[in-house]
Amino acid sequence: MGAVRTLSVWVTAAVLVAALSGCAGGQSAPDGAVEPDGAVVQDAATEPESEGTGTVAGETVDWPSDWPAELPRVAGTVLNANSAAGNNPFNVELLVADDAIDNLAAELQANGFVMTNDMSSGTGYMMTLQDASWQVDLNGGIHQDSGGLYLRYNAQPKS
Repeated sequence: MGAVRTLSVWVTAAVLVAALSGCAGGQSAPDGAVEPDGAVVQDAATEPESEGTGTVAGETVDWPSDWPAELPRVAGTVLNANSAAGNNPFNVELLVADDAIDNLAAELQANGFVMTNDMSSGTGYMMTLQDASWQVDLNGGIHQDSGGLYLRYNAQPKS
């Protein structure tokens, strides 16, 4: 009787393991579904592939259409972007190459901007550059989720 009971316990355990592993192993939420942490699931077929776009809550993001022509754009994956009419700032947050922030600061300086603040160190960036018309703030560091370099590019028109 003890052998039958032991065998029964092992068979039950094996069935449970097989059933539960099918539920948890390798199964993923369908594309567009929302994970428990609020993230939107996307597979490679729905991810934007063009440079300069990104995904926020499942939507493609690009540079503001009214981004000032006199301010250079940076190649990278845009995570967030906004602008508003009037004397409001333009903001773009993106993942960039390791040398992108230094190259952008050098390009702005070559176009007449003056570095008025540079508190950069290591992989952290905090720069302010100005010309007669604009104040540009470049802030960056290591992106928490991707491990890549993150840039917050803010341009405020001077009144």
